[in-house]
Amino acid sequence: QKATGIPAKTMAGGVVEALQELKAKKIAVVTPYIEEINQREKVFLKNLGFQVVYEKGLGISETIEMAKVSLETVYRLGKEALQKAPDADILFLSCGNMRTIEVLGALEKDTGKPAISSNQALLWSSLRAMGVNEPIYGFGSLLERPR
Repeated sequence: QKATGIPAKTMAGGVVEALQELKAKKIAVVTPYIEEINQREKVFLKNLGFQVVYEKGLGISETIEMAKVSLETVYRLGKEALQKAPDADILFLSCGNMRTIEVLGALEKDTGKPAISSNQALLWSSLRAMGVNEPIYGFGSLLERPR
């Protein structure tokens, strides 16, 4: 953005903005990643003032395989995360290559907690940056928030 003058967003930045917007402190994280990547993500979140109270990775190292994780698996792992970490403020489904957006609303309805995902947070952050203020329904409460 500095070099071009064109506004830019990153996925990690969008996630942080979303977590801050939702006033999250304690986070349950589900990823398809290997443990090394999960540990880096935990350090990243901790350094920004968040506490990871639960983390589950699927141990997948190949990007193409991350895209094959079923929505049923994502939903099940998300629900399990909040059952095992009832003190979590929020569920974060981390990975831009894992399908998540279709299950966010159901997870929120079934658990009573907000749920965000990498792609959803980036979309939300980008729309805010462009001044798009209309809520989008059906893909989690983050996108439904008035701006």
